[in-house]
Amino acid sequence: GWIQHPDAARYREDSKRSQYDAGLRTPILVRWPGHITPRTVDVPVSSIDLAPTILTACDLKPTPAMSGVNLLDEAAVRARKAIFGACFLHNAVDLDVPQRNLTYRWCIEDRWKLIRPDPVNVTTANKRGLAPDSVELYDLIADPHEERNLAGNERGRVEAMTGLLNRWWPGR
Repeated sequence: GWIQHPDAARYREDSKRSQYDAGLRTPILVRWPGHITPRTVDVPVSSIDLAPTILTACDLKPTPAMSGVNLLDEAAVRARKAIFGACFLHNAVDLDVPQRNLTYRWCIEDRWKLIRPDPVNVTTANKRGLAPDSVELYDLIADPHEERNLAGNERGRVEAMTGLLNRWWPGR
């Protein structure tokens, strides 16, 4: 679902399918009495981590092709350099070629989040004041609501994180 914009019949930038944390962030709650201690984990994890975690909990070995990490292995979670993700069109035009449906790719490394729009499918910006092709960089600690785009001031960081993102998946 999505959040309807209150003053117009249009998409609201902080709803689901958004490239911003309000649209991406989903709490993961795990309860396994006698096996894990209740706690809060303050490092980014991804839903892609659930399969390797569940397989490991069932004494099964995740396949090498799985890109997630076992959330029961705290050292592995903390050792991961970055997490990645992508947003796609609501009405997918081609399920066999995902980049045809791509809207945004994103990367979170440490306190930083980089967002790169797809040059074909993003024709209007989701955030006021930004051009559709705007690269975005946010300091999630200082700016948890992703309101101050620092991409223009942090070009070296944008370049380094774009390299990470492209090694994960170059998109188009």
